Amino acid sequence: MSNRALQFWFLALLVISLAAGSCTEENPRPENLVPEDKYINMLIELQLLEAYRSSFHPDSVNIDSLTTIVFEEYEVSRQQFASSHEYYHRQPSLQKKRISQAIDTLQQKMIEEGMIDSTRAEKFRRK
Repeated sequence: MSNRALQFWFLALLVISLAAGSCTEENPRPENLVPEDKYINMLIELQLLEAYRSSFHPDSVNIDSLTTIVFEEYEVSRQQFASSHEYYHRQPSLQKKRISQAIDTLQQKMIEEGMIDSTRAEKFRRK
């Protein structure tokens, strides 16, 4: 997947999260809130699956299986993640920071894997 595709999906996620988060006044904390660090890592993996689905159009069974593996790996139910995501995205300024952290984490992994160099990652961060 190209760096452009990853940029698009993270920016799309940021816009959706900020738009949805600005519409509510109350934000009760769910009892089973996923901790932020775990939430951010899951967000990265789920967004990568979405980018994969959009780019390569695999069958839905494959994507559903991979999604299930993510939830099992993090020991989080779909409902728990959904309620945590709803809670977190209702905090627009904090959600923007979470997404920036997710982007930074993903870029660091891409640098470590040799997919991009640090100069290219820095140019992306300045945009």
